[in-house]
Amino acid sequence: MKKLTYLLTAGVLLAVLTIVGCKKDDGGGLSEEEEQLAALTGTWAATSVNDGTTDRQDYDDFVLAINGSNQTYTTTGGPDLLPMPKAAPFEFGANVKTQLVLEPNNANTAVSYSISADGTELTWSFSYTGDGFTNTRQSSVEGDWTFVFTKQ
Repeated sequence: MKKLTYLLTAGVLLAVLTIVGCKKDDGGGLSEEEEQLAALTGTWAATSVNDGTTDRQDYDDFVLAINGSNQTYTTTGGPDLLPMPKAAPFEFGANVKTQLVLEPNNANTAVSYSISADGTELTWSFSYTGDGFTNTRQSSVEGDWTFVFTKQ
């Protein structure tokens, strides 16, 4: 009888420890914003640029470098006249997977973006009608812009 009581007590104790030891998995993975920052971070070379009416050939050497750790971007190459700052901070819009805001405390340029399933192509689309950035003339950069980039 003592053996049976001992075995039952040991069985109950083992069951309790198993249940207590199995705590609920809280995910522990990356947030949606962290996943998007990881996907966006890197150097992207422009493969096509359209200003809403014309495929622009003057962006052949245009490169976008995105730094996810401090949520900034810089650009190199391309023409002197750009529809966006050459370097600026950004933040996510209402939909983290499809919207960015360039210069959130200043120009507030809303960008729709998409990343290909394999993570090698980035598309930015936005309308520019502002007063212009340093070294820009509004009439030269006004329009509905679409940039297609390939990850380097």
